[in-house]
Amino acid sequence: MRRHLALVFSALAVAAASCSGIVQPSETDHSAFALRPDGIGPYRIGDPYDLVVDGMLAEFGGWDVDSANSARPVLVPDCGLPTRMVSWGNLVLLFVGGDGAETFRTWSYGFDPVTGNAEDPRSLGLVTEAGIGLGASLGDLEDAYGGALEVSFDADADLTVFAVDARANEHLAGRFDVAPPEGVVQLIERQPACGGPSGG
Repeated sequence: MRRHLALVFSALAVAAASCSGIVQPSETDHSAFALRPDGIGPYRIGDPYDLVVDGMLAEFGGWDVDSANSARPVLVPDCGLPTRMVSWGNLVLLFVGGDGAETFRTWSYGFDPVTGNAEDPRSLGLVTEAGIGLGASLGDLEDAYGGALEVSFDADADLTVFAVDARANEHLAGRFDVAPPEGVVQLIERQPACGGPSGG
């Protein structure tokens, strides 16, 4: 069953709030940082921590949460340990490894571990390569992805979820705030959360 990273990260909201930096809304065009099944923008799953985070800092400014500053470990099923979470508003990047050898494992966009909600406090406005971002409708997804789109109800999580090219090992997935047609995209993430050829 697909595991949504936002459900895992929600447990960190209280602990992470004490570790947050200064949130400053962004007025930059981040179109070069498309949300992709194999990474984000120019960075790919498996890239070293320093390369990815240095680039993200240059693009988005200081992070809001770095779980390395928290006494509570980040436990993500199937990702292995140790796991490190770094976020800019509701854009969350997960890294695995240790002793200076951490690598980029996955990302999630649409859940802020500081506020515990799906608002976009930094107004990042990130989108997939097909132009889908938070607030997109089912119709927007159908127009962008056609027959590659699958929408279903996840009874365990009580969520309407979607996947794009789900038969591919690495693909985009997400959820709606309420069931379509009224619902809009509340979360976009890479699947599988951990694993696959890039994720190990």
